[in-house]
Amino acid sequence: MSAKPTPDSSPECPFYSSENYEWNSSTGFLIANLHHSMRHALDAELASFGDVSSAQWVVLMILSHQDDVMAATLAKRLSYDPGSMTRLLDRLQEKGLIQRTRLDDDRRCIRIGLTEAGRTLAPQLPTAAINAINKSLAGFNAEEHQLLNSLLGRMIDNLR
Repeated sequence: MSAKPTPDSSPECPFYSSENYEWNSSTGFLIANLHHSMRHALDAELASFGDVSSAQWVVLMILSHQDDVMAATLAKRLSYDPGSMTRLLDRLQEKGLIQRTRLDDDRRCIRIGLTEAGRTLAPQLPTAAINAINKSLAGFNAEEHQLLNSLLGRMIDNLR
């Protein structure tokens, strides 16, 4: 991410106030709407991979890049409550894509890993994200794409 702005580069005044704030045209609303649209586009692209949702895609991508992740760690990282995470993992396990292993020294802790089927499928899945992202960037040139990423990175940095 980019560096935090220096004090002299901060805006002259806040962009929003109670007088000018319109929820359905605010930056936050637009980003949330983009997130929803991107998830919908990813779900459409994932249709060719069987019954894998965008939420499941995220878990499979994490597990394909990190071995033996704890279920609680996944839930925290993805901001899921334990019940929602359990249901998502149940569906992935029913599909034969993940396996759960309880730790011997603490049976409350559950390690999640990809099965052979999951390890076979996971490398194919980034194609769906690539297609969805490229659709969202249609009409952008390289400079606009770089600027967009830079601005989004700055916003993320501002909230850390």
